[in-house]
Amino acid sequence: MAYFLITLATIMISFVGTLVKTASPMVPASALTLSRFFFGMLFLLAICLFTRHRPKLYFKNKWIWIAVIGKCMNYFCENAALHNGSSYGNIIVFPIQAASFCFFAAIFFKEKIGPRKILAALLCITGILTVSMNGASLSDFFTNSFSTMLLFVFAAIGAAGFVLSQKMLIDTVDAKDMNISVFLVCSLISLVPVFLERNEFHAFRMNSFLALVGLGGITGIAFLLIARSLKSMSLVVSGMIQSSSTLFTLLWAILFWHESITRWIILGTVIFLCGLTLINITPKKGPFVN
Repeated sequence: MAYFLITLATIMISFVGTLVKTASPMVPASALTLSRFFFGMLFLLAICLFTRHRPKLYFKNKWIWIAVIGKCMNYFCENAALHNGSSYGNIIVFPIQAASFCFFAAIFFKEKIGPRKILAALLCITGILTVSMNGASLSDFFTNSFSTMLLFVFAAIGAAGFVLSQKMLIDTVDAKDMNISVFLVCSLISLVPVFLERNEFHAFRMNSFLALVGLGGITGIAFLLIARSLKSMSLVVSGMIQSSSTLFTLLWAILFWHESITRWIILGTVIFLCGLTLINITPKKGPFVN
């Protein structure tokens, strides 16, 4: 059952780029972010109603606010990059997030970064640059792709900070309550740029609206499936299965958007997947291991 849940969550996450591209003709990037938080919160409240769990809001814990900063940083940057870029662009978020975990573990938990982690991080960085450059010259890369890559870098760092907050709160705050609290604050913050970009909305499209709801569903449900699977599965196995999301994302880019997946993108993906595998199989004793 655990393998089914983690696989289902992985497939759901792989559709983020496709859903963002589907919703983009109707709304600006800021509305994508608001939808992910707002509909995600609604899905979580529906789960609470179904399970008869009375949600509690937590606003006095510093890790809640760190989670808010991390998740806002994650979604604002990722949605902005995907809105105007390729549907598969966010595949580089996974290796950057993994490298960020190593950095956070060293800073906050004094975990030693050994040669294997350094090699894994270098493989991730090499793969990221290979995918981002996509065979272009340095001048073309800095002119056309560098800013998009930076957005994904900031998105991944924010995502890593959010996961770190979850790890710090897991024993004291219910996962549903934690995320409802975070998503509520993030929804309110997201209203500001939506108001500023109110003239960027276009004619209503049913498929775009459904994509916005779907993004919220992924936000609200996928993390619960992952948390449920981790009760009977190691984080190492979970991490390796979740890494396969990059392959699904590339598949959807080809099937739904007919985007060109060059040999450079394939090579870069293989390189950073090797780095992700090396990070996951490296023996650890830090906070990211069950």
